[in-house]
Amino acid sequence: MRLAGKVAFITGGASGIGAETARVFCREGAKVVIADRDAGAARNLMTELVGHGGAATAIEMDITDSRQVARAVGVCLETYGGLHVLFNGAGIVIEGGVVEMAEQDWDRVMAVNVKGTYLTCKFAIPEMAKRGGGAIINVGSIQSFSGNSVSAAYTASKSAILTLTRNIAVKHGHENIRANTLCPGDCETPLLDALFRDNEGMRERLTAKYPLGRLAQPRDIANGALYLASDEASFTTGTELVIDGGFLAL
Repeated sequence: MRLAGKVAFITGGASGIGAETARVFCREGAKVVIADRDAGAARNLMTELVGHGGAATAIEMDITDSRQVARAVGVCLETYGGLHVLFNGAGIVIEGGVVEMAEQDWDRVMAVNVKGTYLTCKFAIPEMAKRGGGAIINVGSIQSFSGNSVSAAYTASKSAILTLTRNIAVKHGHENIRANTLCPGDCETPLLDALFRDNEGMRERLTAKYPLGRLAQPRDIANGALYLASDEASFTTGTELVIDGGFLAL
């Protein structure tokens, strides 16, 4: 198994891409700590994974609260004795351009998507360094490279994650810590479903833009995360893995 013996800390792990990544990582031998603000959903996923023979722990966490993030990293160490992989899947989107978006909505998106990524890396990196290194996978987006008309804050946050990840890769490479950005195209998740409910015809319009003729499934993205977390990616750092069904090739 490709992640045997590794401990993986997964934020936003109770649903969507995060949950599927937890399933794939468990299948490949990792011990996973699922952190999410939805404690019930995190526990349900933990029960599912344990029921299939996996090693999993669930914890409620607000990714914008430094004390809660530090506590979650502590759970990784206390429960499984280490931390080797950080998968930052927590993220939100609030619609609006710079003119119509409320200031508090801008701040909220930046807090979850950017500050949250900063905080998990801040507390995970020293523990990885103590144990000889690790792999950080921060979830960006195709919007890390191109704008859209849906959310100014979301596109700005995903671009920030891209450059933050490069900084981490350069700063901590000498500690054998790899950092990469996973950039999905539009993926069938609860986050996207919420946008579809509020925008009639959006699913059809988006799907038509993809050369493969479909949107991504969470497993498509989780398999990319598996590569970046594994030793097979030992010389891959400071870069982006785009999984977008050909969207950016247009």
